Amino acid sequence: ETRLIVSCFAVPQYYPQWREQGVHLGVASNRLAPQMTALVGLKTLNRLEQVVLKQELTASNWQDLVVLEQSGYVAETTAANLFWRRKQQWFTPKLSRTGVHGSMRAMLLALNPSIQLGDYRLEHVYEADEAFMCNALLGCAPVHSIDKLTFPVFGAFRGLVLKE
Repeated sequence: ETRLIVSCFAVPQYYPQWREQGVHLGVASNRLAPQMTALVGLKTLNRLEQVVLKQELTASNWQDLVVLEQSGYVAETTAANLFWRRKQQWFTPKLSRTGVHGSMRAMLLALNPSIQLGDYRLEHVYEADEAFMCNALLGCAPVHSIDKLTFPVFGAFRGLVLKE
């Protein structure tokens, strides 16, 4: 039996500020467990891990948290997909074991086939020149910092996102 559930929520009031001023991210201590193959990439109502991660975020001083898989690879943030650039190359997690394949992520990957998908450790992200996060409501917002690391380039990703 199919059931359709529709929920309406206001777009978070801080999203415009994030898009303009950037986001300060911490790193979650809780990690995402591998999902059943049939569920990988899907956003479902069975996201208890996300509830725990949001509780961790609420107890922190960060605007959002980078979330790792149990294996230590970067997955996403609690609210968005994560992209970063080192030199001229863009990267994002491939999300083959966990995480959400967001619609904004899918659009960016379709428009920019040179983005490298892979399994990346946090150290790889720390070597980046810039980073941004995205979801369907937020759009794209620059990442100003992760933990104590501030990125040297801020907002240049808009050339990737706003291709002419």
